[in-house]
Amino acid sequence: WSSDVCSSDLFARAAELQAELNGEMDPTNAEVLFLYGRSLFRVGQGKSDVLGGRAGGEKKKKEGVKPKKEEGGAGMAVIAEGAEKAEERAEEGGDKKPLFQFTGDENFEDSDDDEDADAEGEEEEEDDELATAFEVLDLARVLFTRRLEELAAASDEDTGKGKEADAGDSSLTRHVKERIADTHDLLAEIALESERFPSAVADFKAALSLKKELYEKASEVIAEAHYKLSLALEFASMTTTGEGDEEAAAAEGVVDEEMRGEAASEMQSAIESTKLKLAAKEAEEDQTEETASQIKDVKEIVAEMEQRVCLIRLSYSYLNTY
Repeated sequence: WSSDVCSSDLFARAAELQAELNGEMDPTNAEVLFLYGRSLFRVGQGKSDVLGGRAGGEKKKKEGVKPKKEEGGAGMAVIAEGAEKAEERAEEGGDKKPLFQFTGDENFEDSDDDEDADAEGEEEEEDDELATAFEVLDLARVLFTRRLEELAAASDEDTGKGKEADAGDSSLTRHVKERIADTHDLLAEIALESERFPSAVADFKAALSLKKELYEKASEVIAEAHYKLSLALEFASMTTTGEGDEEAAAAEGVVDEEMRGEAASEMQSAIESTKLKLAAKEAEEDQTEETASQIKDVKEIVAEMEQRVCLIRLSYSYLNTY
């Protein structure tokens, strides 16, 4: 976690300098923006893990997470703000409280109040970092997309001149597509953290579409993409009109049945992809103890996913019945 904080500080400065050198919307800025956004996301996620997360029914703050923009003109303001926050964290680093503190009984109530205030402050900072990560990654998405368009235009121009595709250009195109897919994946993860499930579904679908172009069906990357999309669809299928949680929504029957069915289908696709990988592992002639252990683990994962498909379909049937 601390290494992620240091990384985000460095990437914040690098992104700011690159914007000054190249201009805010230069597609070559995309790579460092992606690395900065990813490190910020990991910092926010790490703080969530340290704090133990929020209670199941508690809503996260959404004010800081804004809809996607097609243009990133204000993106560098976010980067500058992120750099300032990084510097503030560095300055405050030497004045942090110890992990454990012991006080007398007379200070017990005050101590509890302080701990509650600290926890709230940590949650707000986590939300700020996730919101900033979203903004930075969304700008990276726009710039990567422009870079891909530039590469496609250059390729078409070379084809028109009778030139063969350069292997380096092909490799670069694949890298940019991988980055766009990974960016969509991270944006979806942030949307899940913020309980914006329809947005998570849209980004996971975009990531899966690109990954299908880049990887074979038996790849664990494809299996994971189907699995994540299934979870997002399952959450998004629960629609509430008030402050009720997902269980209340299910009890009231407020469920998008089509989306629920799609969630089961995506989980089944994840199972099929994983089984292909499993079959390839089992077909290996010289199997080590490590391979045997991996096969056992994968079989357990498949069993868990099959159980999840059954639960999704059972709840789907139950809601249709009642």
